[in-house]
This record gives sequence, C-alpha cells and structure tokens, in this order.
Amino acid sequence: MGQDWDGNPSSIPARMAQARRQDTTGPGQGSQTGAQLGTNLVVPGFDRMHSGLFDLPLTIKPSEIFDAVTWATDHMHLRIAVDSHIACSLDDFAIVNEWLHFRSRSDLLGHFAMIHLDDLISRQERLIPKWYRSPLPDPLVDLYEVHDRDFLCLLSLSTLLDLKQAAIKVSNSSRSPIQDSIETAAKMVDQMEKVADSGSLKFLQDAGSCVLSALGSFLHRVCWLINPAQKELVIDQ
Repeated sequence: MGQDWDGNPSSIPARMAQARRQDTTGPGQGSQTGAQLGTNLVVPGFDRMHSGLFDLPLTIKPSEIFDAVTWATDHMHLRIAVDSHIACSLDDFAIVNEWLHFRSRSDLLGHFAMIHLDDLISRQERLIPKWYRSPLPDPLVDLYEVHDRDFLCLLSLSTLLDLKQAAIKVSNSSRSPIQDSIETAAKMVDQMEKVADSGSLKFLQDAGSCVLSALGSFLHRVCWLINPAQKELVIDQ
C-alpha cells in the first residue's frame, strides 16, 4: 500500500488534493461539505500521533495537508464543529512536524539544537492560549465541545513536555529547563483530571494511555536529576 501513496488516485494524499481542488471550484461545482472534508483532514492527525509515539517517519507529507485553519475560518457560517476541532489539531501538528524532523537529525550541535528547541517551545507555548486559555480565544474555539477542547489541550501540553524534555538533554547546567518541564507536567496532570472528570477519557483510552504513560516515564526519570523541593512537586503529581 505504501508504494501507491504518490501515484494511486485512491491514495489519501491524492484524495486530499482532489478535495482541495473540488472546494476551489465553488458551490454547485463539486465542492465538498465541511463534514466530508473533515474526514480527509483527520487522517494526518492520526499519522503524526502514530509517528511521534513510535518514532517513525511521516506517511503524509506536510505539503499534502489541506490548510484546515483557513478552511474552518472561511466556513464558520456553516458551524461545523469537527472542522474547528481539526483546525486546532493541525495547527498544533505544524509544530509537531518540525519536532519530528528535528528529532531525526543527529548532526546538530548542542548550541544550535537549543536555539531550534527554544523556538519550537516558544511557539507551542503561544499556541496553547490561542486555542484554549486566552481571555479572547480564537473564534473557532466556540464551535466545538468543551470536552474536546480539554483533550486537545492535554495533547498540546504533551507536545510541549516532549520539547522541554529534549531541551534538558542539550542545555547546559546553568540554564537547564528541568523546573519548566516539571511545571508543564503538573499542568498535564491537572488537564488529565479535567478530561477524566468530563467522562470522556474512557472513550479516548488509547491516546490517553499513551500520554499518561509518557508522563509517568518522564516523572520517574527526572526524579534522579532534581532537588528535594522539586522532588516533592513530582511526588504530589
């Protein structure tokens, strides 16, 4: 199946490209509804989560992904909640794309790697309030359910923790981001409780278990690197 990704008209990238062409033809000329397009758009999200968890190359290239944020913004009048959900997810995955590429490189020196990580961390930290916590969040946020938003926030925090863990490995001791990482882990625990309290975690046990396992693994490893005060915070989690 993999050999047909680029050439087979029935492949996912080909269908996504066809969906984009159909949308640009305008109403009445084969354009898809938001719900139909949303089905195509969700596939890159699963692709990136799978690649990130198992350290595998991406199946769907970034250039083959439809601009979900623009689509959802231009079609807000349709009020299709899944489009907003996917736009939020793929906005996050734009940073994940760079993170996966960065992680695959072994030729970056510590100083240059830290510069790149600082940029990714800063962008991810800005993305979280944009979609989840700002007093005036993106208008698209109002279109999808709170429990969906809470779970997507958990995934975004998980990406942020991944980036900060990488920064621990390449930073010098005078500016080690261990404390920042622990604080992000604490936010993840709080967010996980929100997701669990909403009752939606039982329907998301696959992704939820991966996020929780990665969090537990980080807290176990970092215990050997931190001071007593930080260790108390970890134990509280």
